[in-house]
This record gives sequence, structure tokens and C-alpha cells, in this order.
Amino acid sequence: MKTLYVSDLDGTLLRSDQKTSEYTNETINALVRDGMLFSYATARSWHTAHKVTDGLTAAFPLIVYNGAFIRDNASGKHLLEIMPKKASKANAILRLKELLGCDRLVVFGDGINDLDMFRIADEAYAVENAVPELKAAATAVIGSNDDDGVAKWLRANGMIAPAD
Repeated sequence: MKTLYVSDLDGTLLRSDQKTSEYTNETINALVRDGMLFSYATARSWHTAHKVTDGLTAAFPLIVYNGAFIRDNASGKHLLEIMPKKASKANAILRLKELLGCDRLVVFGDGINDLDMFRIADEAYAVENAVPELKAAATAVIGSNDDDGVAKWLRANGMIAPAD
């Protein structure tokens, strides 16, 4: 079974200081190098998302502008542009899932704007700092963004990362 893992960025993968932690960077970089299919979905532009995730150096597709673009992290090549009327994180994730040939989807989020992602996912995890409505829709609640909740969940449940 081929699984795509997608995380929201602000309040989920990013800590409160608006950066990914060294632990998160090392975990995701190692897991992607080992074959995990990962992406993040954000309302941010590629440029602003790239600044706050500069430690994520592994090559993986990014969903930016609330799903209007799917962009390759390594080459800067646009993989898909969705017209604004249909642009959404959920639509972009479904298209990316199809492009990568995945049959399973696991998502992570913190805000009410992540409900659409949760509705299309096979499993949906809310970080501890998420809004109550998202926690209620989640498969389970994981550690907070400031506690590297997504990276810790991925390390424990996604794929085994190499020892530190």
C-alpha cells in the first residue's frame, strides 16, 4: 500500500517561532530519503514557505497558495496549477495522491481550514494545539506543534527513520 503523508504548515509542522525544528527537519529528511511520500499544504507562497522550512532539504512536492499550485521542492518546477475557483488544499492533495499513485492518505492539521483535508483522508491527526472542531474530526490527537508532534508521529508510525 502506497501512502501519502501531508501536513499543514502553520501551527502544525511549524513551531510557534514559525520555523521547523531541527528534530522535524532531520526526521522528515531521513524518512523522505528512505522513500516516504510526504508533502505539506499551506496558504503561504513557495517563497515564504521555503524560508520557514529551510531545513527541509529532501526532495518532495509542496502544495502552496491554498492548493493553487503543486510545486516540486527540489527543481522549483510547477507540477500542477489549479484555477482559483477550484483551488483548495483538499483538491490539490487529491491530485497529488493521484499523480504519485497512492491509495492511502494521512493528514495533519491544527485549524478549522484543515477540515477539508481531514474529510478526504484515510487518517487525520490533529496536533494538541488544534481547535476543538478539528480535534473532534480527527482520528486521534497527537503532540503539539512545539513538541514536534507530526515528526514524532511519523517516526513512530510512518516509516522507521535511521538511528540518530
